[in-house]
Amino acid sequence: SLLFLFNPIPRMDIFSLPDVFHRKLMKTMEIKDRLTLRLTCRALEKLVADTHAGEFGGGAILLNYPAFKGGPKSIEFLIDEVKFKKIELSDDRLEEFIKFRRRLFNGVTFWKMHASYFGYVIPLEFVRQLTDKFTVKYLRIPINEEAGIETALQLMSIFPDSKYMLDLGVALNLTKLMALPSTYKLFFYGYTEEKMQIPADVFCRLIATHEHLTILHRCVIVSRDDFKRIVQVSLNDISRY
Repeated sequence: SLLFLFNPIPRMDIFSLPDVFHRKLMKTMEIKDRLTLRLTCRALEKLVADTHAGEFGGGAILLNYPAFKGGPKSIEFLIDEVKFKKIELSDDRLEEFIKFRRRLFNGVTFWKMHASYFGYVIPLEFVRQLTDKFTVKYLRIPINEEAGIETALQLMSIFPDSKYMLDLGVALNLTKLMALPSTYKLFFYGYTEEKMQIPADVFCRLIATHEHLTILHRCVIVSRDDFKRIVQVSLNDISRY
């Protein structure tokens, strides 16, 4: 008879590996797998909470309106296509949401985040606490009323290292338009009954201030010399990149 001897494969203790391995491993893990892994044991729960989640294409806080009149609003956190932790929009539940996020990772990077409802329905202080340790490369901020400009400035202070994309849906006068901070992209589509004229000097300054500029429902009246100046400003702007 033949005797086969099987040597069992030794078990590997993942926690005996260097921390740099843990950090790199956790950055490659999908967010839904982090949700599952943290339920395995306390050691893995701590590993999930103490590591960076990596980089994702997009993130958002979604607002869900009630199915019936007078019902509570709710929010969900979206990372790429994964939605999780739907809660009612109330102070005590928001604090619960923040605690949950802190157990999921200690940092995350988003290529783009849409700031809809930030500061309007969703309190800015909640956004500040929730997005602590977030890196957002491009932050898209809609402004649909003049009061929204102040909200946008506060959001910029929460995400000081982001590039900003402003969707300006309110008809600002030229003074307020010129006072806007520099952005990666300014999309100005605020509608008025009559097309507002933008002086060539103002238009040149807008081109120089914002990397990308789109203006609807406005017209710019320029002379031949103005046109040459606008082209020169645009060429100078391009040469910076």
